[in-house]
Amino acid sequence: MSATASLHREIRIVRSSEDELVCIVRDVTEQRGLEDRLPQTQKLGATSQLAAGVAHEINTPMQSVGDNLHFARSAISDLLTLIAMLKSTVEEAIQVGKGTGQGLAMAYSCVVKRHKGSIDFETELGTGSSFVIRLPLEAETHKSGAPF
Repeated sequence: MSATASLHREIRIVRSSEDELVCIVRDVTEQRGLEDRLPQTQKLGATSQLAAGVAHEINTPMQSVGDNLHFARSAISDLLTLIAMLKSTVEEAIQVGKGTGQGLAMAYSCVVKRHKGSIDFETELGTGSSFVIRLPLEAETHKSGAPF
């Protein structure tokens, strides 16, 4: 025990008989020290709980942002694949039968038979024709594993 530490004693005087008293002295220094440190320990515990709560509140939005970025990366990859497939099909449709008179037949073969899509059109007299080409989102794969 250091020289500056104070001692704490509890003193009780109890009557043991009519002409006798008993004095009980008990050292309660350690108990008082524990009682003095208890509020500090409780404050430290509350601060730890607060820090854990703040960390959780920060982590939850960050995890959500990370999950959304992962989804966006996957979706963008799928969209880029679809765009490349559409571009390739349109280029084929433009080039197929250029000047041969067989353009629609060749476009049908490329879009409908090869890519399992569809070709629809609307014709309005005096205005012209509109063609709608639809391709499936997922390319079918050949037995070799290559898209066809």
